[in-house]
Amino acid sequence: MCDVPSDIIVNGQYVIFRRKEYKKLHLLSEKSTHIFIGKDKVEVSAVLGEKIGSVFKLLPKRGLNRHFSLKLCCLEDLTCSSDSFKDLSSGLDNRNICDDGSSQLLTSDSIEELRDNGITPKAIIEHLIENSKTFQTKTEYSQEKYIKKKEKKYFEFITILRPTIRLLADILYSRDLPKSIGIRLDTLSQISTAINFQPDGCYLLVENGFNGIVAATLLNALSDEGRLIHITPGNQNQKQAVLAMNFSKQRMSQLATVRLSTLKEMTEKTMTTNQTSSVSLGCEKIDDNSKCNVQLNGSDELGDNVNSVVSNVNFMEDENSSAGVEFRKRKFSTLESISTELELKKPRWAMEAEDALEVLKKKVDGLVLACKEFPVNILNKLLTFVLPSRPFVIYSLYQEPLLALYLQLKQRKDVVNLKITETWFRPYQILPQRS
Repeated sequence: MCDVPSDIIVNGQYVIFRRKEYKKLHLLSEKSTHIFIGKDKVEVSAVLGEKIGSVFKLLPKRGLNRHFSLKLCCLEDLTCSSDSFKDLSSGLDNRNICDDGSSQLLTSDSIEELRDNGITPKAIIEHLIENSKTFQTKTEYSQEKYIKKKEKKYFEFITILRPTIRLLADILYSRDLPKSIGIRLDTLSQISTAINFQPDGCYLLVENGFNGIVAATLLNALSDEGRLIHITPGNQNQKQAVLAMNFSKQRMSQLATVRLSTLKEMTEKTMTTNQTSSVSLGCEKIDDNSKCNVQLNGSDELGDNVNSVVSNVNFMEDENSSAGVEFRKRKFSTLESISTELELKKPRWAMEAEDALEVLKKKVDGLVLACKEFPVNILNKLLTFVLPSRPFVIYSLYQEPLLALYLQLKQRKDVVNLKITETWFRPYQILPQRS
């Protein structure tokens, strides 16, 4: 499971700010001391040094519109205004209510003045109800909906939470359509079940377009002996959810991220090296007589080359012997230092790619493919790295790529037990007089 970090909030840590039903992920740092929660600008430096799960109260700053600071408070300070509005009279329907914009007598400036004066959200909602022309004629459901809407807008308490897979999946899924990942927590659990996930196993994941939520789910469930190879089809590594989980260095060392193009190049390079070594082994089978002739001819040519080199050296020594020797020493020492420096400054992505290739040589216990690209070509390249009788899972937001892949895999003899499932397609037992 995930290594539990310290309960104290520090810089460089991801936390979740929750205000009513609204949740936002934020990375605490010295440069970023403010966060926007809706349209409100909140100064978050007060949360440093406090415990995870602490509740803070929004304090408006005078002279600044919708600018707040945080103050630590107790759970007893939380108030629920909805309980105090249950005895209000309500109407039968809303047919006579006309939304002309003049039903509220309070202006926005007067409401902001109430907030600047330190009036509690409960008192502000009471003022809004008293100065509303249509609130008493609304139905009970409409009144409750109105109160919840105002509570969400004027709610003054914020809770600091530790990121979890459930909260991250909820945050990433509840975004607007262009930014929504389109994958829920129940889908993540079904992927883990279908892959027959084992904590000490080694798994290969291809993910793109889901902000790393699948990688974070699998990495969170690994033990200290497990490994995860994360392959990204694009140039950018989408690891927002992985970083947000605040994994330890030991847990992050179990994750190796590599691009698909880099893995392809390294695999082809390894195959070329193996072919070259096999050719050299075949050349060693030449008979002894021919080998001796080759060596003798080579030695004659080598002698000619040595004589020419010696004559050139003697010529340089006659001209300027000491200067030539020093130049060669400086040249060779510079080349050696450059080669040593290049070896020491090996990029991190290259080291992770080599580590991933070493793991893939032993093959993996399962394959998960969750990306927005067409999965046929990617799957055909990566199935060779999966051990026999091991499962693989392909997730897509659309059924057409899955159907095309299903028909193609059906023609293969090394793939069995294929099945296309949907989260909501489940067998239900309907008993008599129960539906």
